Amino acid sequence: MNSVVRLFAFIITVSALQATHAADILDTTVTNPQRAFGYTLGDVLEQKIALSIDDTVHTLQSLPAEQRVGRWVTRSAATISDDAQWLTIQYQLINAPPDVRVVALPALTLATETQVDINVPAWPFSIAPLLPAVSDTNNLLPAIQADELASIPASESLWRNLLIMAIVLSALLAIWLAWWLWRNWREARALPFAHAHHAIRHVARGNDAKNNEGWLIMHNAFNQSAGRSIVSSTVIELSRNCSWLKPFESEINQFFALSSTRFFAPESQHEPFDIINFSKRLYQAEKRYTTSISDASLSSTKAANTDSSLAAVSNTAHDKKQADTQGGAINSPENTSQSPS
Repeated sequence: MNSVVRLFAFIITVSALQATHAADILDTTVTNPQRAFGYTLGDVLEQKIALSIDDTVHTLQSLPAEQRVGRWVTRSAATISDDAQWLTIQYQLINAPPDVRVVALPALTLATETQVDINVPAWPFSIAPLLPAVSDTNNLLPAIQADELASIPASESLWRNLLIMAIVLSALLAIWLAWWLWRNWREARALPFAHAHHAIRHVARGNDAKNNEGWLIMHNAFNQSAGRSIVSSTVIELSRNCSWLKPFESEINQFFALSSTRFFAPESQHEPFDIINFSKRLYQAEKRYTTSISDASLSSTKAANTDSSLAAVSNTAHDKKQADTQGGAINSPENTSQSPS
């Protein structure tokens, strides 16, 4: 007896749950496209779903996602009307079948904020291919042609332009190299310490205590810079006449002291001295000084030319004004004779 009661209670519970679940899903009015045939690739189908059911407007928890739905259609847009009573969904066909066939807009279950779901059934329609599988007997509609392969662009012009660019670049590099060599050659001939540095690099090897030629070359560079022979006692005059050598005054005094020891003392008293580095730093200072002098001279020349041009313009304007004044005086009524009438 108890088992029969339990079975009866279970059946009643299941029935109640099914009834409750059925009450949670609502059917609504769905407006599908006017025709269900004649569609093909690219066509857009619009479906309108009523959100007002039994005088109650249901608010959706979220809109259907814009995504591909199955093989044939994609959901391209989903919007709600201004009065919130209609949901409009647009589907677009993204494939064309090889023959006419029936497909369907997908069924939807729309969740609402009132804890009920709105049921949207699937809607079948037919789609057709773009072209028939074979051409007609009268050849009025040719068959689909095979894909055309992209042609390889001609490369002759590219190679020609590349060759021209390479020639131009090589010419520019050659011109720059020639200018650099010519500048070094000119500095080596015109600047005493530039010439000394280039010469010492070939005859001296840093602290070579047996090579005196580099020291003699440095002495000649000092003599040429000062315009007279320089010895230890006249180094201060060298710094006074060549201001750019003043930062090196202590090293120059050391050089002359070591030079005296080198030429007039036994070899055992010779001290090491990096004459290549010493000549290089003096050459760099000499180059900076001559460059600044050249820039200042160029600026002075430009300023003088500008002043001359302004003076010429001013003189021309003054002469013209004076001529106009004289012409006005001659043509004035006081200086013009009038014949009697």
